[in-house]
Amino acid sequence: MIMKVFSVLVLLAGTFLFTTACNSGDSGSSSDKDTTLVEIDVQVSDETAAQVDSFLQTYYAVKDKLVDDDSAAAKRLSEDLLAALNNISLETISDSLQRNTVSQEVLNLKNLIPQLNKDTSIAAVRATFENISYGTYSLIKSAGLKNIKVYRTYCPMADAYWLSASDQIMNPYYGHSMINCGMVKETLEF
Repeated sequence: MIMKVFSVLVLLAGTFLFTTACNSGDSGSSSDKDTTLVEIDVQVSDETAAQVDSFLQTYYAVKDKLVDDDSAAAKRLSEDLLAALNNISLETISDSLQRNTVSQEVLNLKNLIPQLNKDTSIAAVRATFENISYGTYSLIKSAGLKNIKVYRTYCPMADAYWLSASDQIMNPYYGHSMINCGMVKETLEF
C-alpha cells in the first residue's frame, strides 16, 4: 500500500514538473521572456558579415526542419550548412586574435556538421544540432554580423539552447510535442 501511494505521488510530482517547466499552454508569445540584451560590437567587414549571415540563415533552416520533426530534411540541409560554413573567408578578418578565434569556431563546426548526415534517429540529429547551436553561437559572437538581432533561446526540458531570428518560441528539441517549450535568454544585437 505504501509503495502504491509513493508511486502515485512520484507520478503526480513528475507530471507537475513536466507541465510547468515549459509552459506548454503558452502560445509562444514573447511575453514570457527572461531576456538579457547583449550588444555585440565586433569589427566585421560587410563581406564577412554577409558570409556569416548566410551560414546563420542555413542554420535557421535546419532548426525549422527539426521544429517540424523532419529529421530527414534537416539531414539533407547539412550539406548546405557545411557549404555556407566553408564560404566564410578568414582573409577578410584583419585582427589576428579574432581571426584565430573564428578559425577555431569554423573548425569545430566543420567537425560537427557532417555528423548530422550520419545520425540515424531524430533524437541523435537533435543532439548533434545542440552542439552545432553552441558552435554557431560562438561563431557569430566572434565573427560578427551587421544590423541583425539573434535570439538565444533555452529549453529547460532539453537543457539546451538554440538560436532564432524571432523571439517566438518554436522548439527544435521537442518539435510539435512541446513546440512552445522554452524562453529567450539573450537577445544579441549586432
